[in-house]
Amino acid sequence: VAAAVDAAATEAVMLTEYAYDLLEPPVVDATGGDVSAFCVPHHVTYVVHELLKNALVATVERRIRDHGRDADDDDFPLSPVEVALAAGDGEVVVEVTDRGGGMPEDAIAACLALRPGLARYDRLDDPGGSYNSGSLAPVSGVGMGLPMAKLYARHFGGGLRLASDLGAGTTTATVSLPTDVGTPEALPPPPPAANTPWGRR
Repeated sequence: VAAAVDAAATEAVMLTEYAYDLLEPPVVDATGGDVSAFCVPHHVTYVVHELLKNALVATVERRIRDHGRDADDDDFPLSPVEVALAAGDGEVVVEVTDRGGGMPEDAIAACLALRPGLARYDRLDDPGGSYNSGSLAPVSGVGMGLPMAKLYARHFGGGLRLASDLGAGTTTATVSLPTDVGTPEALPPPPPAANTPWGRR
């Protein structure tokens, strides 16, 4: 799991550094030894990357809100994003904590929910369009990253939780992954036969 976390951290820091044109991007401070879980490493990298990307962006955006876009790194250094790995009872836990200002409960629920009505790819038809939500923020997506991360974690018998302390300005995302190789994959139920190609014949 540690290798997957390292890969996710490297990619997320590079993305944040490029998007905000930072001389000194936020540091990802990882603690805990290498632990093993029953999972696909690439999927763990995806999940942790989504969490770190959001944590790093929140960290940078908080400094911009508090001190302006041209805030000096020496006078207003960016808070580190902390990642803690630990082996628990039958599971591995990865915690990502940032000091980006915190989130209200309703925002947490919205972040983790799939939104079928979302206009997902609204800029693909524009010249130079991308999978961007149209937001003016340097890093913005279509609102699917965290819901998909939760589905990946659940698929392997784990989970994803978000908790926030608005007073302290912190948010912690906790991913749990099973260590038992016999853990069944959480597959969705099959669709009704009438909704399948062979059922419509």
